Amino acid sequence: MSSVPPPKPNPAVPRGRPVPPPMSGGGSGGGSGAPTIDPIKLLKKWKFVLVAAVGVGAVFGVVSHFVWAKTYPIFDSVVTYEAIPPQGSDLLDSDTLDQDFMDQFMATQADRMLSRDILERVAQDPRLRVEAPNWAGQFEQSDGTFDYTKATEKLEDRVSARPVGGTSYVRMKVSWKEPKDVAAMARLMREAYYGDLQNRNSKSTSEKRAAIQEAINNLKREIDNLTERRNRLIRDEEITGLAEQQTITRERLSIIAVEMNNIGLEVEAMQVQLQRMEQMVESEGGVRYTETQRQMVSQSPLVAQLKANKDFLEQRLQELRQMGFMPGHREYKLVETQISAAEQQISITTERELAKLFDAEKDMLESQVMQSRAQIADLTTRQEELEILLQDMTRTITEIQDITDQISAMNSSLTSRRAALEDIETANSTSASNRMVVVESARIPERPSMPQLFLMIPLGVVVITGLTAASILAAEFLDQRVKSPADLAAMPRTKILGTIPLAEEDPSVGGQFNTVMRDVPRSVVAESFRQIRTSVLKRMSNAGHKSCMVFAGMPGSGASGVTANLGLACAGVDRKVLIIDANFRRPTMHKLFGLKEGPGLGDILAGDADLESVVQNIPTSNGSLHVLTAGPSSKRVFERLGTEAMTRVIAEAGGIYDIAFIDTAPAIVAGDAATLSQRCDASIQVTRAMSETRGMVGRVKNEFSDAPAEMLGIIVNAVRSAAGGYMKRNMRTSTQYHAGETGEASSVPNNAPGKPEPVQAGENAA
Repeated sequence: MSSVPPPKPNPAVPRGRPVPPPMSGGGSGGGSGAPTIDPIKLLKKWKFVLVAAVGVGAVFGVVSHFVWAKTYPIFDSVVTYEAIPPQGSDLLDSDTLDQDFMDQFMATQADRMLSRDILERVAQDPRLRVEAPNWAGQFEQSDGTFDYTKATEKLEDRVSARPVGGTSYVRMKVSWKEPKDVAAMARLMREAYYGDLQNRNSKSTSEKRAAIQEAINNLKREIDNLTERRNRLIRDEEITGLAEQQTITRERLSIIAVEMNNIGLEVEAMQVQLQRMEQMVESEGGVRYTETQRQMVSQSPLVAQLKANKDFLEQRLQELRQMGFMPGHREYKLVETQISAAEQQISITTERELAKLFDAEKDMLESQVMQSRAQIADLTTRQEELEILLQDMTRTITEIQDITDQISAMNSSLTSRRAALEDIETANSTSASNRMVVVESARIPERPSMPQLFLMIPLGVVVITGLTAASILAAEFLDQRVKSPADLAAMPRTKILGTIPLAEEDPSVGGQFNTVMRDVPRSVVAESFRQIRTSVLKRMSNAGHKSCMVFAGMPGSGASGVTANLGLACAGVDRKVLIIDANFRRPTMHKLFGLKEGPGLGDILAGDADLESVVQNIPTSNGSLHVLTAGPSSKRVFERLGTEAMTRVIAEAGGIYDIAFIDTAPAIVAGDAATLSQRCDASIQVTRAMSETRGMVGRVKNEFSDAPAEMLGIIVNAVRSAAGGYMKRNMRTSTQYHAGETGEASSVPNNAPGKPEPVQAGENAA
């Protein structure tokens, strides 16, 4: 498909109207989706082929039976064994025998019958060449020797053995084309199997007895060694006192832990007090002494003496006052001076004593912290010593307990070994050689086991019918053509506007499709266009669209006929419709409606005419239908479809008509549709069933979904009905209904085979 340069703004699209989002993802990939298959429709479509396949399969089965029976019949000689439950065992009583045990025993014996040892024994038996000469003769060498290896390999293919479900029987079967040979081979297989059972039983009994006795002796030695080791530990470690000491040690560890915790708390409290005293020393305001400290200093002898001296001076001053000395007297002043000096001395002495007391308390706290830390270190050492001692004691006690457990386990094992040794003789009487009894010996077969006619006929039917069905399914899956809307519904975000049945299958249309809305308005095809019309008008009205391009991917899809019938259908509901023939490659609208070829769109784009002068009117029962033909070939210039002149034509048509349908050339062979999609409001893709592939339809849809014109969806044209399918019944029913409505004779007899039930006229079931 050709690409076009980015267009100028489309005046046909009103300003401010949002462009609807594309209906599917862009790109050229166009995933086709997985094909959908309706099994009922497929069965009805190919039912005659499948019926024929059943007949051919039956014949094939009969022929195969006689050919097989003549060339290479298969005879079976069977030896049937009965598995007897073990007798006299306490563990396996015949009344309560576990069925799983018997099934396992039977499966083991069936497998043993086919072992390489037994097959080699039969192949090397001299009687084989005498009693089964036909089968053994194929292994005779030219020098007179016998190829035992090859005979063993071939015998393995001819012998089978399996338990019979739900019974206690094991069936061994030998198959070949000679009856006498298979009977002889089955008898030799039975004898070789029994001989192997007896040899294995004798050998296994002696081997088991020796192995069990050796295991018992080893266990006794290990038990004695462990017992001696345990007694030595108990004697050396005094296990009774050790347990009591372990308890005392745990109690001591608990006491130490509590003591360490208490001392730790005291150290933390003293460290907090020391930190507070350091902060008091370093503070600018100095140390703030407590009342207790001040009281202790005030009671010290030195301060008490200074206070007593002061009290004496104050008493002297009081006596001077009583004696009449005035404050200005020399002696009075002397006493006052002495009192002031005494007070200063008391203050200095008090501060000095407080500082001494503070330093003493601080030193004492630091000493106590060091002593407490020393106590914690000592307690930690004692704790570690006790923990090591406790670990040693625990290890010793655990070792003694482990030895005791080992001795107990070995004693239990010793008891089991002794019981097994006692059961050896009992087991000898219940060995496989005594428990596998022949209930049916090998006989010379009278009739072949294969082929059987009652098996060959169904087998032939299944094979031929299966191959036929597989071929049909493969053909359906490999066929990438669009056959119905279901094939397109699998594509992501794909809208199916409607389905138009194949006109040739509508008895009322007679193959006339291009103007069926005008010529046969009561046909099923016309009803399909009415249903599509409803969807198209609703979507265009909701979005405010006026112009819609109808295009196809490939030539022959019927896009021009769809355009003409959509125009007729929309004009029939009182709409003013214009059909523009923009297919400059192969214009058809003037032929469909019997109009003059020109003047037309080409003349308008060339500037030689205007829209109103060249539009031609088509008479309809309702509404108004006008057609703008493509014009004469001399005026049909492809490049003008991408000019502003074309944009103005579409805009002018949108202003005059309710809706304008534009027919254009197929998108695969020309780029005109891609060019017009840049200027129209909407677009519709037409796909012809059984003509275009899903991949091609998907690629075209994705390309036009990215264009400014909104992709309204896809119309599937010329959909064929499956044999006896729903669409064919709808066509027949609709024709009968409309014939009865108009009084015309129906083209379908009422007693025709497969007459459908009445449905709504015009129903379009694909």
